[in-house]
Amino acid sequence: MGGATVIMDTESYREEILRQLQDTDVYSPLSKDPKWDILRKMKLLVDNAYANDLIDEKLHTYLIPPNPITPMLYILPKIHKRLQDPPGRPIVSGVDSVFSCAATFLDKVLREFAVGAKSYVRDTTDFLSRLSCLDFGEGDMLVSFDVTSLYTSIEHELGLNAVRWALEGSGYKPDIKMFLLSLLEIILMDNYFLFEDRFYGQSRGTAMGSNVAPTYANIYMACLEELSIYPSTPFKTVGGVDEIYRRHLPNMEGFNHGATVVP
Repeated sequence: MGGATVIMDTESYREEILRQLQDTDVYSPLSKDPKWDILRKMKLLVDNAYANDLIDEKLHTYLIPPNPITPMLYILPKIHKRLQDPPGRPIVSGVDSVFSCAATFLDKVLREFAVGAKSYVRDTTDFLSRLSCLDFGEGDMLVSFDVTSLYTSIEHELGLNAVRWALEGSGYKPDIKMFLLSLLEIILMDNYFLFEDRFYGQSRGTAMGSNVAPTYANIYMACLEELSIYPSTPFKTVGGVDEIYRRHLPNMEGFNHGATVVP
């Protein structure tokens, strides 16, 4: 459905966005545009990193956009869920925003930890290739699990801890790791957008539309798998990750051996 053109009643579209914005666990109205306050905070962090030789002049200049624009919220109707008044997938368009360059930089740095996960699947072709290597027996079947609203469900503290976990085994020095985490924290904690004539902050999860969002969510899932799923008794009972468990964000595919369901 990703390539479909959807014609939707304007008021229904607007009501769906307002319905989602009523979730006070995720969104909260702001009294003003926080753009310049965020830019000052980010500049302080980046200036300090440059002064301590953590980044070079080129990256220092790149990370601070001179004239950032305000992120805007829109939704993509999920017509695969239902055609009449479909729910919407919230997207924050952050192109050229105060977060844009930092998110692009972090995505480039952190992506290796996402694609290095044991369960990582690059695309459909990769998944089908892996399936062809499986030995299916009588009573076996493929099962699929979906993480509901993953992007907006990741608690900031848990997500940052997952990235910290990923960086532990890297060759980055402690002060570099702290800089990366601090930059990511600003993107997460200060994420905001405009809808109609009102500003909103996002207090949980990450914005779909941010360059670093897929990598961030993949690292979170990889951490969850390593610390909770792979060590679990049901998972050990049916075999190893190399054979039966794969993930293509935000879905998880497993191999059901007989009556035992892979978590």
